[in-house]
Amino acid sequence: MLGYIRKKSGGIFSVLIIGAIALVFIFWGIGSRETGAPEDIKIDGRPVGMAEYSQLLNNIMEQARSANGPGSPPLSPGDELLIRQQALYQLLMKYNYLGLAGRTGRAASVADISQTVKSNPLFRPDGQFSLEAYRTTVLNRMNMSLAAYEAEVAESLLIDEVDDWLRSLSFVSRQSVLDDYHFRQDKVTLDYVYFPDSAFPAGAEPADDELSAYYEVNKETWRVPAMVRIAYAEVKLADFAGQVEVTQSDLEDAYAEERASLSSPESAEVRHILLNFPSLTPTEAERAAVRARADEVAERLKTEDFSALASELSDDEASAAAGGSLGVVTRGETMPQFEEAVFDRGRLALGAAVGPVESIMGLHFVVVDSYHAAGVQTLEEAREQLTELVTRRKERRLAVNKIEDLIEAAPSTTTQESFANTAKSFDIPVGVSGFFSVDADAPAFFQNRADLIAAAVGAPVGQVADPVDGDESFVLYVPLEKRESFLPGLDDATVRAAAAEAWKAAVAAGQASEAAAAFLASDPSADWAGRTAALPEGVESASTPAFARGQVSAAGAPLTDSEPRSLFSQYFRLGKVGDLASRPVRVEGVRNKGWLAVRLADLELAEERDMTDSERSNLRQSARAGLAEAAMSHWNTSASRAARIDIPPSLNAYLTGRDLVEN
Repeated sequence: MLGYIRKKSGGIFSVLIIGAIALVFIFWGIGSRETGAPEDIKIDGRPVGMAEYSQLLNNIMEQARSANGPGSPPLSPGDELLIRQQALYQLLMKYNYLGLAGRTGRAASVADISQTVKSNPLFRPDGQFSLEAYRTTVLNRMNMSLAAYEAEVAESLLIDEVDDWLRSLSFVSRQSVLDDYHFRQDKVTLDYVYFPDSAFPAGAEPADDELSAYYEVNKETWRVPAMVRIAYAEVKLADFAGQVEVTQSDLEDAYAEERASLSSPESAEVRHILLNFPSLTPTEAERAAVRARADEVAERLKTEDFSALASELSDDEASAAAGGSLGVVTRGETMPQFEEAVFDRGRLALGAAVGPVESIMGLHFVVVDSYHAAGVQTLEEAREQLTELVTRRKERRLAVNKIEDLIEAAPSTTTQESFANTAKSFDIPVGVSGFFSVDADAPAFFQNRADLIAAAVGAPVGQVADPVDGDESFVLYVPLEKRESFLPGLDDATVRAAAAEAWKAAVAAGQASEAAAAFLASDPSADWAGRTAALPEGVESASTPAFARGQVSAAGAPLTDSEPRSLFSQYFRLGKVGDLASRPVRVEGVRNKGWLAVRLADLELAEERDMTDSERSNLRQSARAGLAEAAMSHWNTSASRAARIDIPPSLNAYLTGRDLVEN
């Protein structure tokens, strides 16, 4: 019955082995693999069972449906075809990795697999690894042999190792760092003409044929999702508060088990004074102004109390109220430059102020009041934490026992009254929800998890569903009544009115777009002033302040309610002052909906000599991460193109969507 009560995996989950028993990381969402099917795919001569492709395909299909919600329409033929092809591409990626692992002599070790298994919540029903839970889950729930499961874990660990190795090969050139610096620091000024939708109203109600045509294309907008109403019995962990006893033996066992996680990294008690830069991309003049403030602080620190000055001068309001105190700061959780100052004992004496230290936030003056070396907590130091952990485990065990008793006693097919009576015999109250869907009104114990809510909406009426294992409770429920998803037609007055308004908005947006495009295509010999001299009523022309290319908004343009990233992709293509964007840019804000015609009015290039060492380091790290991602994508694509793939005729027809066209 423990197989019924499972810990949430949080998506992709990792698993492991004890001794010779290995488990798998379900990296590809693939269940048991059957090779030697009548028609196998072959990748570089290696047979890949159709069962593996089918399982992966079903997994991706289910993810797509879950993302859309159970009340959403079926996948379109185009979407389904893309998913079919994506499943094959993911198999290619998998075998690309495994092939490279073999060619470079890599193999998954038993020790690595064991370490993964011990931390997998699926096999720790009471907070401790259970071999019985492992066997039950793999054999019964996943419907796999232990041998197949062990083979999968070895593959997934190899995939992770190869992925890490490939990413480590990325090289960042000096020029790429400079390019990124200019991307973030160069200042641009944009002229724009804003064509709001409201300036181009439809002017009339849609004719019946126009409305019908619009509704047919956009009808899924008005689909009512599938809904369900349930009866539920909830066993809360809080119900067992004060009912468990934690013994010294319990604490010792927990300490032995959790010792590795009780290590404490190097830390320090820190106070600071922060002088903020005005933005993440300050100009040299702005830096100079902050440095002048820092000189003043340094001078006053010679004779005045640090905490008093922090309260008076620090721009970090939260710590300033506490005399600059940041409390205990742990190595690895702060900005690199700040951390270097705090934990470099050669530079920093206890109680002495050091600074200014530059970070991306600004300039800091720092005082370290005490250091705490890295180490493992003693049992006494961890007693409170361990007591809470053991108490939680025992409360969960009591809750599990109670819900298991209800599962055993409740018939699989039941009514609301029968279910309530069974729960009552175990002193478990039963509630009845209102109708809910994946999108709204689900009971709190589902914790807004779309997968759990979708399972409830799809569960059969009158049958006890799988229990919900939450953070604070266990719940068993029975669907009582369903409302299937449906699509109301234009004979519904509410839908008709909404469709008419949407049609008018679409017409207005189209007319505004045409006007903006016509403006950009007008006489190229005319200067900007000439182009903007006679604009239609409601259309405005203005300029943004100078702003950095790395910023996410251009203050002054009608962008206060949105972040139109397409605008920035436009001005990246504008090479010289006076260039116009090739097409209008859509603005979709809360109040502002319309189109922008944009030109580059001014460009101020950043001085490369002003780049600090810390900026250079941060840009290099950022560039390396992006380069690694791009390189991985390129390698996978190249390797997949080079692979020898033999596809059975039946699957080839499936991948080209022939059946979708015929249907």
